[in-house]
This record gives sequence, structure tokens and C-alpha cells, in this order.
Amino acid sequence: MANEQNNPFRIVCDTWLARIGSFNAWFWLVLWALMGIVGLGDLMNGKAADTVDKVMPFVSFGFAAANIPLLLASRKTKRLIKDFRLYGPVLAHEPDKSVPQLAAALNKPLEEVKGQLTEMCRRGYFNGYLDHQRQQLVFAAQPQSPVHVRYCPGCGAKNAIKKTGDACRYCGAPLNV
Repeated sequence: MANEQNNPFRIVCDTWLARIGSFNAWFWLVLWALMGIVGLGDLMNGKAADTVDKVMPFVSFGFAAANIPLLLASRKTKRLIKDFRLYGPVLAHEPDKSVPQLAAALNKPLEEVKGQLTEMCRRGYFNGYLDHQRQQLVFAAQPQSPVHVRYCPGCGAKNAIKKTGDACRYCGAPLNV
């Protein structure tokens, strides 16, 4: 995939943010949960002297639970980047950037692929947008002239052509729009 069609810096930043966020979420979740367990043990053994000692285990569990959304967001970002790395090579060899063909090639549900592509475009992984009407990924760097996909009458290969008179890139046979 050409550099104009994706933003590698954004992908690297999101990868590191997801890693740091995941580590941070796990660290604080475990720390607060352990503090809550110790406090709950003190509460059950009768070592809790005042109201603060009785309430703190539950506050600690609350702080532990507050890290779960960060953990889930980090996992979602990691999965999205993993899928981006699967989608990129397939889209690079797909002349019309068809979402149904991408879903079929990856053996994934169409709605899942649409949702992921929309999120990837929103985050800037792809420099483009998802055309829901044509079910195609459209890149901003692409020329405005329409690209037509035609099968060669000579060899049967799939070709992306822009104008009448283009030739098959494999056998040289003329192709018409």
C-alpha cells in the first residue's frame, strides 16, 4: 500500500499508546485490587478500627474497576491495528477496493469489516473514507476519474482501467470501459 494511502506515524503512535495503556491499566487494576483484598481481609478479621478502614476496601475495588475501560480500549486498538495489517496487503492488490471482496478474502462478516474500516479511516490509518453506497474504500490520494474493473477477454485477468483503450497488464489485449 502506498504511503499516501495510510498514515504509518499514526499507526505506530496508536500501537505504543495501546501498549502503554494496557500496561498501565493492568498495573493499577492489580494494585488497587490487591489493596482492596488486603483491606477486606482486615475488615473480616475485625482489624478495621474506624469508618475509613471499613470503606477503603470498597473504594479500592472501585478504583480497580475504573481501569477496565482503559484496558478494553487498549485491547480494541490492538485488535484494530492487527486487522489493519491484514487489510492493507489485501487492499493493495484489490484494484476497486471493494469491501465485500475484502470481507470474502478474509473470511469475515461484511458488517464487521465495514465497521472496522470506518474506524480505521476515522483514526487516520487510511487516508480516505468508506463509500457505503458503492461499498468501496475510497482514498483521498486517488484521482477523481473513475476506475473500472474489467476482466480481460484474452487471459481473464482482473484489470483496473480508467479509459477506453487501456490494455491488459498481463497479456496486452485491449480493454473497454
